[in-house]
Amino acid sequence: MDTACYLAEISFDAIFENASAVKTYKKLPKYPAVSRDIAMLVDDEVLAGDIYDIIAKAGGKLLTDITLFDVYKGAQIPEGKKSMAYSVTLRADDRTLTEEEITKVMSKILRSLEANAGAKLREN
Repeated sequence: MDTACYLAEISFDAIFENASAVKTYKKLPKYPAVSRDIAMLVDDEVLAGDIYDIIAKAGGKLLTDITLFDVYKGAQIPEGKKSMAYSVTLRADDRTLTEEEITKVMSKILRSLEANAGAKLREN
């Protein structure tokens, strides 16, 4: 039998005093987004936040989202390394991106990851 008891006090006055009644809306994008995944090997000491910052800086104005979706250590990964995989989303507000534009941004991101974090693209 669970005998735990939980108690909380909520001040609705404080909530309403700090709540904003102003709603802001953003128009839905007219042009499609493009997602690409990057799986890389980095040293164990490299932080996910550092990789995020490198991608954000290199991605420029077309980069709209960065998501870490996998971190792996174990079989097939060299000692002292880890595999990190990110999904990046690119979109332009005024046009559909061409494959050339996408490739240019992704190449810049990959070069920056290699130069600033010693990242190596995973082959498999």
